[in-house]
Amino acid sequence: MTIHAKNIADNAAIKASQLKSNDLLGTQVANTADGNAIGGLQVIHRYDVAAGVTANLDKTLTHKERIIDMHLVKTVAAGGGAGTIALQTSAGTAITDAVSIDIADKTIGRVTTIDDAQHEIAAGGTLRIRRVRTASTDESCIVYVSCLRVV
Repeated sequence: MTIHAKNIADNAAIKASQLKSNDLLGTQVANTADGNAIGGLQVIHRYDVAAGVTANLDKTLTHKERIIDMHLVKTVAAGGGAGTIALQTSAGTAITDAVSIDIADKTIGRVTTIDDAQHEIAAGGTLRIRRVRTASTDESCIVYVSCLRVV
């Protein structure tokens, strides 16, 4: 028997054996209220960042989300000059500090600050990665943004 997302609310006691691979998506993750006694699940957005010019990479969110972390994995040989990756609002306001992409292949770069006045994005809002390219050889990386669905 396969349980689909629309049946989850009607059947709180779903067994693992009733689920098939790839049945659950971020759309089935419950919202997490502030101060809740039961924790919420993370939703992770992946951005593949190719070498190129300074540019924004945007995703429109389907649910309200709170950013809790961002890190990148360098995917090509060292290079990036003074290039950086950061999260911004669609208006260009910084959400995180900028992370250098002048790091070696396979190295992880992580933000060290998140602006709590900007870290929530409304449903239908834009989650933006801002890549700044300077004189560099290759900025290629994968960016992972960790969020909580919130009320």
